[in-house]
Amino acid sequence: MKKLVASLVSGGQLGVLTESGALYMWGGADGVGGELWEPCGDAIAKFIAPDGLRQVDAGRWSMVYIDADGTLWNARYGTGETVKLAGNVKMAFRDHYSGLALLEDGSVLTWGSSEYGQLGNGTREPAGEKIFIDDVPFEPIKIMDDVRSISRCGQSCFAIKEDGSLWRWGLIDHNDHNEAVCLTEPELFLQDVKQVSGGVRGFAIKRDGSLWAWGPSWLNEKGKAAPYFNGAPQKIMDKVRYAVSTWCFAEIKEDGSLWVWGDNWNGQLGDGTDITRHEPYKLMDNVVDAACGYGWMLIMTESGELWETGTHEGLYQFSDEDALRASRLPHRVMEGISPEVENDAGFIGK
Repeated sequence: MKKLVASLVSGGQLGVLTESGALYMWGGADGVGGELWEPCGDAIAKFIAPDGLRQVDAGRWSMVYIDADGTLWNARYGTGETVKLAGNVKMAFRDHYSGLALLEDGSVLTWGSSEYGQLGNGTREPAGEKIFIDDVPFEPIKIMDDVRSISRCGQSCFAIKEDGSLWRWGLIDHNDHNEAVCLTEPELFLQDVKQVSGGVRGFAIKRDGSLWAWGPSWLNEKGKAAPYFNGAPQKIMDKVRYAVSTWCFAEIKEDGSLWVWGDNWNGQLGDGTDITRHEPYKLMDNVVDAACGYGWMLIMTESGELWETGTHEGLYQFSDEDALRASRLPHRVMEGISPEVENDAGFIGK
């Protein structure tokens, strides 16, 4: 299985996990990759890790990964330090402050701090009381059973149960005063769901292939003036196979075409501009996977090529307008990955 892996936090690490389980990464202000997680900067470096990795979620200062035996590990960059967290793990995600894992038996574990209710156990810590996840003991809390897939973006958490019901908790919205609206326990959000991606603004694909979105009003308002947040899911289009969202939005239709829209301040939509798009724009054909984050997007094609749009965390310093314009168009960074069409692990539920 070939799988894009990427950080959704400010560190800006990007990477690709190959069929053999080898992990290649680049970017990040703190650097990852190389022996014992030495900085790799803009160069693509092979991450020295156990063979047969099944999934990786990379943060700014550390990452979690699942090895070939289903064991979940936490690894700190620059030190080589690894800590075993749990066994029989199917999927896992983390950010600076909390973690989320799905076990093979369908149970969901959370750990870390809960300023926005992201532990899902009915508690919420005082605002501003941020405790870094690497600085606290791993004390998992079981909050759900019968779950097929999980996802998270920042402090927003989601779980899809075996019956197709989508549940969410943590940060879910902002009010008119830009104050956080949170759920401290899982709450039913949508039915008949097979995939989910994003957080306060995000996507869900239903079993019939229809794409539903929530969050900033321009997701389905075609640029019309309206309140910035709208928590109710709205149907966007049909015949969608895969979707991913963070700062921008990308969806792959059943015919392999890639459609993008949303924030474009760093040229991450790949249309040659830095202008926000309020409607889906067709960018490429023959696409099998995509990941997007803070100012960038990764795209994998059927032929095994890996393309990037935008730049990760502003690491590239352009000396002329030609280079700047080139960054706003898809540029190839790897080839020969030979991806499979179906995905079974990663950022969104499968």
